[in-house]
Amino acid sequence: MRLWSKNWDIHKMKENPGRSFFRCPTFRNDHLYEWVDEAVYEEVHDALPKVECFASDMRKIKMEIDSLKTVEEELKKDVRKLNVIIKVGFLVASVSCLVLIMRK
Repeated sequence: MRLWSKNWDIHKMKENPGRSFFRCPTFRNDHLYEWVDEAVYEEVHDALPKVECFASDMRKIKMEIDSLKTVEEELKKDVRKLNVIIKVGFLVASVSCLVLIMRK
C-alpha cells in the first residue's frame, strides 16, 4: 500500500478531467501523484504471483487432505476387521472354557 493512498482527489485539469489520483500528503501542486486506475492495476499485477502461490499451496493441501481421507478409510476398515477378530477370539476362548468346565 502506498504512503499517499489515503489522500486521493479528482483531477480538475483539462487534460484528465474527473480522473482520480493519489497525491503526496504535502498537498503541493504537481508534487508526487499517481493515477488511481494505474495504481490499482499495479497493485493487482504485483499481487498475482502471490495469489498463484497461494492457489498452488491450496491445491497441494487439498491433495494431502484427499490422501489422508483415503488413509482414514483404510484404517476404519482395519479397525472393523480387528473388531471382528477380537469378537471371534473372545467367542473361541469362551467356548474353550465351557468345554473344559463340562469335561470335569
